[in-house]
Amino acid sequence: MRFLLLFLSAFSCFFSSASYASEEKVIFAYYNQWATYSPSYHINDIPLAQVTHLVYKSAKVDEDGYVDVGDEFADISQAYPGSEEEADFAGTFGQMVLAKEANPQLKTLISIGGWGRSDHFSNIAADDELRANFVESALEFMLQYQFDGIEIDWIYPIASKRVEQQGLEADKANYLKLMIELNRALHLLGNDRNKKFLLIASVSAAPEYTDKWLVRDVSKYLDYISLTTAYMHGWWEQVTNHIGPLYLGPSTRQKLQGFDTEQNSINQAIQSVLDAGAPSHKVVLNAAAFATGWDQVEQTNNGLFEEAGAVSWGSWDSSGTGRQGLYSRGHLIGFMDDPEYQLFWDDEAKMNWLYNPNKNNGHFITFENEKSLTAKVAYIESNNLAGIALRQIHNDVKGKDSLLRTLHTIMYPWQAIAFKGKLFYQTYKARIWLTVAFLVVMSSILLRLIYLQRKEEELDLRDRNQYLKLKSQLQQLNNPLQGIAALAQRLPQHSESITEPSYTQMLQVGQTGQQLNYLVHHLLQDTTLSHSPRQPEPESVDINDSLYVCGNILSPYFESKKVQLSNLGIAKRTMVIADPSYLQKLLITLLSWAADSANKHEKITLTTELDTRHVSLTIAVNGPAPSISIAQLPNMTAIKQCVNLLGAEIHYHSSDKQQSCVLTLLSSKQEPEKLPEIQVTPSTQAPTAQASSRDVQTAEKPSDSTSLEPTAERLKTLQHFSSQATKIKDINELVKEAFDVFVNDPKHPKVEVMRGDNLVHSNTEEDDKVDDGVSISHPDLDDYKFQLYSREPLGEEDIYYYHSLVAQIQMVRRQLHEITKEPQLLSELYEIASRKDKLSYIKAENGYSGIYMPNQADPTYLSLRLKTIKMYFDDDALLQVHRSWLVNPKKVIRIQQISKLKYEVEVDNQKIPIARPYIPVLKQHFPHWFY
Repeated sequence: MRFLLLFLSAFSCFFSSASYASEEKVIFAYYNQWATYSPSYHINDIPLAQVTHLVYKSAKVDEDGYVDVGDEFADISQAYPGSEEEADFAGTFGQMVLAKEANPQLKTLISIGGWGRSDHFSNIAADDELRANFVESALEFMLQYQFDGIEIDWIYPIASKRVEQQGLEADKANYLKLMIELNRALHLLGNDRNKKFLLIASVSAAPEYTDKWLVRDVSKYLDYISLTTAYMHGWWEQVTNHIGPLYLGPSTRQKLQGFDTEQNSINQAIQSVLDAGAPSHKVVLNAAAFATGWDQVEQTNNGLFEEAGAVSWGSWDSSGTGRQGLYSRGHLIGFMDDPEYQLFWDDEAKMNWLYNPNKNNGHFITFENEKSLTAKVAYIESNNLAGIALRQIHNDVKGKDSLLRTLHTIMYPWQAIAFKGKLFYQTYKARIWLTVAFLVVMSSILLRLIYLQRKEEELDLRDRNQYLKLKSQLQQLNNPLQGIAALAQRLPQHSESITEPSYTQMLQVGQTGQQLNYLVHHLLQDTTLSHSPRQPEPESVDINDSLYVCGNILSPYFESKKVQLSNLGIAKRTMVIADPSYLQKLLITLLSWAADSANKHEKITLTTELDTRHVSLTIAVNGPAPSISIAQLPNMTAIKQCVNLLGAEIHYHSSDKQQSCVLTLLSSKQEPEKLPEIQVTPSTQAPTAQASSRDVQTAEKPSDSTSLEPTAERLKTLQHFSSQATKIKDINELVKEAFDVFVNDPKHPKVEVMRGDNLVHSNTEEDDKVDDGVSISHPDLDDYKFQLYSREPLGEEDIYYYHSLVAQIQMVRRQLHEITKEPQLLSELYEIASRKDKLSYIKAENGYSGIYMPNQADPTYLSLRLKTIKMYFDDDALLQVHRSWLVNPKKVIRIQQISKLKYEVEVDNQKIPIARPYIPVLKQHFPHWFY
């Protein structure tokens, strides 16, 4: 932030300098020497950033042409705070040198002459030697006190003996000579110093004065002509008038007829010198920083152009000076704030005035303000004048009421903005930095809060997505795991069909499935993961494979109902677009419905019809329509839910003798990727008998079953139930690992691994081989094949059974591969779910969540956030009473009110604070806790 402020400050300074460099209009400020005494107005009081040229009035010149300081104390001796002791001079001149250092755009000029100090100009200009002395002395004075130029203020006419003897015409010619020699000397000095030194003439704006100097000739040697239009009317006249009227309109001329006053205006004075040959770009219009007032003015025309009884006592007048009627800007503002003074505008003269009939028998004041200065600046622009000068700058005030600031704002609006910013900074520097520091701290806190909020939102989104994903995976696992458990129960019926090692491996798969089924069921039942169905994940599925699986799973149920399935082994592939898990759940429920509807010893007939877009599966049985009991309603709800999730249609048909339903699914033309096949092959000769091979989607091989063994308590089995094929990248290592899994089994099965026609790995001898074996291949294994040798040939029923088991394993594996990526989440959820009825509360502590149990000294810490935990458990299991506390509602004893807005809940002798937002909810749902 500090760097930014420094950059902006530097940019502001650059912009300020660039503005002055690019603008041509000048702003002069005239500072009177005696202002340092009264009104004690000093160089430091002038807002010099708004000035281009500062003219100091004035230096004096003696009869020999030597220039000297007009007031030694004020000019070079007066001490100011901060002045350097080693400086060659102090006083106002010293302050001007420092002012230029602070304001690089500023040019300073020494004015020589003026009222009371122009007596010797006529004689000096007429004499070659005196003129040379003056030029040399003026330049030395300028260099000694580090001015940038000279102003000649030769007041005409001068009542001198020379004028009386030789006449004014001689002065006009000599004035030209003086300016020529000064110009030449300044030019040579500038070339030597590589600097431009200025020469200015201060010239009277009286209408008759233009004829008293050689305007065209003298102008050639001047940089600027300062036309004193600030003194057009004042205390020397007895008629009220504008101090600096821009124009003199016909109606004004008419009103002034008969009065002893000059009929003049700024426009007349300027046009007079322009007509006489002065270049417009050298003429500087003058305006007054002071106001002029008259007393005893009649109310006619609101006091304008009326005879006055007296000139007002001015701001700096005394008995010694007499009445001069000059008011400072501060004095004027006091009048303007008085409601008895009314403000008026003369649209012809483009000037303002104030009038109060009740003050001093009629008080009239003429002055410059923003409106009149705007008109003058417009005049400067339209006539291509050099700029404007403010006379007697010591009468101005600081701040927003400053006339100089107003003028600067009108002429340089963009630069004025920069100046105001700089002035504001200088005035309120301490407050600004304090505010900036406060804003930086608050911004840092706000950004930190925003960052934490964003981080919290990201964590919430991640946890929400994780929740939805886990819910989908667990719900998708539920049905296949139940299928594996059901098939595993029938495994003993097939024990004679496969070698003992292979039977052991199949048994391990069944046991693992039962363990997983228990864990998944536990997580679903004890959390909110089962509250709503997951979103389906459609893919291309062979409906016949699903029917085989469902038939095998429901085989014991069919036997108990004494019904059979007909046409279960349809060879033709019938592909549909469906979610495998939801399709299996739906088919199991529909076949159960059919078994309940069929007469004993009847068959459940399955037929399919295909068109270009749909597959219709008809399930028909002979028997009367069954009555639907309350116990069967969940099954009907499950059918409806599955049908909706699959985007399918179902229609029921009923008669006294036959019941049927037609399930319509979207047809799929996509063939599934050919995956492991189970086939019966002779061990030493070409195949003699082969069951119809069926491609079943799976990513497991029987040898992977050993990797599904549980290695630790609870979820270790779930975490390691992932195919070894997903862990090993090299195919040769994968095959060797799979072979070792088979060989190292406690039952030591006989295994051969073939690559094409070549034997790669084997633990068999020729005598170990039997007639038939189970051959397992997989596309991921390239042309590798595993063979497990059996004792007896496999029947078709066994083949169907193995297909069913492998299909279930494939569905489970597909989800386990994703689920086991989050072992810590599953472990911690199970940690909570297994204790949710016993735990007292869960508390957020130092980035962890601690489970507190009764009679347990130390809590069990989890990495899950409380907000995440609450997502998985409803209020019946864990109730939030504070952002850092979840309590078991079954353990709550009571709620106590500590103060008007403070409550505590007591859980197993532990008092836990309740956050205020939770109190209304607790009162609504658990009112008995508050009594």
